[in-house]
Amino acid sequence: MTSILEQIVLQYPNQQWNFDLLSRNPNISQVFMDEHNELPWNTEYRYENPNIDEHYILEHNDGTIAWNYEILSTFKHLSIHFIESHIHENWDFFMLSAHPNVDIILLLRYPEKSWNYEYFCKENPNISYKLYKQHPDFPWKKQFLCENQQFTWEEAQLLEVEKCAYYFSNNPNITLSIIKKHPDLLWNWQGISRKVYLDEELFKDNIDCPWNYYWLSENPYLTWSIVLENDDKGWELEYIYLHLPLNVNALEHLKKHFFIMNPNITHHMSLNRNTPLYLIEKYNSLFHDECFGHTKHIDLSYIMKHYETLDHNIFNDLSYNYFHWKDDEPEFLLMQYYKTQKIKAIQKMYILFEDLIKTTWHPSRFMAWCLDYEEQAEFAEDDPEP
Repeated sequence: MTSILEQIVLQYPNQQWNFDLLSRNPNISQVFMDEHNELPWNTEYRYENPNIDEHYILEHNDGTIAWNYEILSTFKHLSIHFIESHIHENWDFFMLSAHPNVDIILLLRYPEKSWNYEYFCKENPNISYKLYKQHPDFPWKKQFLCENQQFTWEEAQLLEVEKCAYYFSNNPNITLSIIKKHPDLLWNWQGISRKVYLDEELFKDNIDCPWNYYWLSENPYLTWSIVLENDDKGWELEYIYLHLPLNVNALEHLKKHFFIMNPNITHHMSLNRNTPLYLIEKYNSLFHDECFGHTKHIDLSYIMKHYETLDHNIFNDLSYNYFHWKDDEPEFLLMQYYKTQKIKAIQKMYILFEDLIKTTWHPSRFMAWCLDYEEQAEFAEDDPEP
């Protein structure tokens, strides 16, 4: 089935696409790129596309494609069988340590590999307190086990870690009721602010807690009601307007208060991938033109209907729009976002470098900077009369 992005590419193949980023967009399949090889796909980035499955890799593992196993380390869909079958490749063992299909058996079987045991203990979802007890000789990092989501508060206490509460503050299982039962323990309110479950009533009842509003701005349970009813707090508004799904209340409040405080907010909210099209149209003056290329709600019919009025830079932005892909994995999407920003930065660096070289080594500058007066005089003598 053709994806929305593939439909748009087919309709507008000659627009200002960024084919480096388009080639690694998971909404562009390998089959689509093969069928449309008249387009200038990036042959390196296309094989870093996170939609590639292990069957495709196995079918194209004859040496014609130089698979980047550091990139493949981030592909969470790869099976344990595939990983072990290629264990001697150049994996990123830091990322592989937290892979959802990697378990303690693989680490025990290949202890010579450069596993990151701290990251394994903190992020790997296949760990449990029972497993910890079954393998007492494994190089556990107990303070990081306290942060692992598979450990409850009761189990974390059994680890007998100094400052257990401080580490457990970074565990998604932390609750305000646990904290209230142990007020004398050393808690980390940066971690709590970022991880703890909240709703409007809970926050209102605990408003006097020592919240860190910078990290609270990243809390996955944060709502606009909490933010707008406490707009005098030290929120990280740029992050909130970039990630929290926008609504009418948020935009009306922005017009009256936040925009005056931080005009950069409009840039960040224009990159918000969750914004419905009707909100962009209703509050068009608040958004930058690039917003249409970033929202996951855009489709071919909308572009065709508004083609004459849309800024055609939208196609460059669409090149790295993931639409609804992996909506349930915000951390993965954030990682892909930073990879995209890195590629864009490299592209801009090359453009600046070329401009710099052209300007610096222009004949007029070369003559003045690199030749002495006698050499310049010789060139002047050899130069024919105009």
